Amino acid sequence: MSDATDPRPAAALLVAGLLAAGLGYVMGFNQLATQSPVDAVLPVALLSVGLAGLLAMVRLSLLAPADPGRRELGFAHLAVGVAAAGAVLWHWGTTTQAVVVGIYGLWYLPTGVVGVVAHLRRSPWRRDAVVVGLDLAQAGLLVGFAWAALADAGVHPFG
Repeated sequence: MSDATDPRPAAALLVAGLLAAGLGYVMGFNQLATQSPVDAVLPVALLSVGLAGLLAMVRLSLLAPADPGRRELGFAHLAVGVAAAGAVLWHWGTTTQAVVVGIYGLWYLPTGVVGVVAHLRRSPWRRDAVVVGLDLAQAGLLVGFAWAALADAGVHPFG
């Protein structure tokens, strides 16, 4: 029996989101090796942004109803996740997929930087160093996949 303060459902959704993102990156790197960056951005958009964003929304919004800031952050994840999934499922094109992936990556960048600064200042509200590292890694991967896809598609000024 779980209650509203039980951290296990949120932890399970965090792990599921990280696994979805990781699977998207693995499939993206496989596409980079065998196809092209244009093909690589599709699994990243669908899994690393779309599915991971939906899981983050459930974790942040539905499992933390007492915290309005986390609830709003969850719905922001949902908005980007739905846009990424829509770009893939409704064939909006490589440029749209890459832009949504890049936006999600740029969103993770300041989160990671703030986490690093909080650790350097020894702030009492600093987040776990692993989570900060994952935020920065996700930022780099997402922006990298987006940049490569836009360059391969010949979008100015990237290609």
